[in-house]
Amino acid sequence: MKSIILTIATLVISSTSLAIVGDKFKCLLEVKELGSKISSNVVKEFFIVRLPLSTSLAPDIRITGSKAAESLTLITQKGKFEAIQFISYKQAVRLDAQGNPLEARQESCIFSVGSYCKKFIDGGFSKCKNTSIACREISDPFNPNYGWSPTGLLNGIPIFNEQDLVPESSSIYDDKGNTVGTLNSTCHYLGSFQ
Repeated sequence: MKSIILTIATLVISSTSLAIVGDKFKCLLEVKELGSKISSNVVKEFFIVRLPLSTSLAPDIRITGSKAAESLTLITQKGKFEAIQFISYKQAVRLDAQGNPLEARQESCIFSVGSYCKKFIDGGFSKCKNTSIACREISDPFNPNYGWSPTGLLNGIPIFNEQDLVPESSSIYDDKGNTVGTLNSTCHYLGSFQ
């Protein structure tokens, strides 16, 4: 009986020492057809949990990663627009010999992409003209020449660095390279929660 109580107490203590942190964002994704007043948008609040990653370079570095995405489709008389808004970021903490946080870094990949499919007379759609973007991968977050962006620590937890949360506006093209619409996106950081 004593061993069962001791095991439960150990589990409770160890689980409370692990801080689960989440970040909250409010994002807008909007698609507009060129030459008309037709548009569509979605506003969504994301709550993204920072998850531990196994890609840590050394025992003194802890890395967490977070991802979220939102999509939007707009069908008009001329065609179909599709858009995706993507948020991905990693945070790294370097620890001292006693396991105390010393410094933090953040790598962000926040973007929106759109595609367009022309509508045929029979109601079907042509092959969609897609855009693709890849996030860069930097292996050493603390490299002084090309590492991740510095960020602060609050109670040993990395502070979300908002520098990459800039409004985006881009054109959407058809399969001939003509501009057929615009894509707008913005995200606002609403805070971190433990």
